[in-house]
Amino acid sequence: MLHTLSLLLILALKGLSTDEVPEVALEGVASQSSVYDKYGNPGNAIDGSASSDYLRGKCSHTDLDINPWWTLDLRARVQVFRVKITNRGDCCEERINGAEIRIGSSPERGGRTNPR
Repeated sequence: MLHTLSLLLILALKGLSTDEVPEVALEGVASQSSVYDKYGNPGNAIDGSASSDYLRGKCSHTDLDINPWWTLDLRARVQVFRVKITNRGDCCEERINGAEIRIGSSPERGGRTNPR
């Protein structure tokens, strides 16, 4: 069965109060298994906008993949305090069902070898 993945992501560092927490995702490099169209670039998920409107280029979106993935290279080792995912808001909410969040440093298989 083919699936798509569309998301918006915010990561924060461990050990800081909520007011002090920087969005480390903004400094990272995002990639994904495929890109659906011109609006679905992986970097859209970490552009700092809380908007979930896909047609305004505010979400990432994979094409039809058997095992779609999206990954973020933070370009430094950090302790992750919080992961916030905002699903696409203009339609297709069910497409994120079954998504897994994995945190680690292994790039193998789109990060799927990292712990959940």
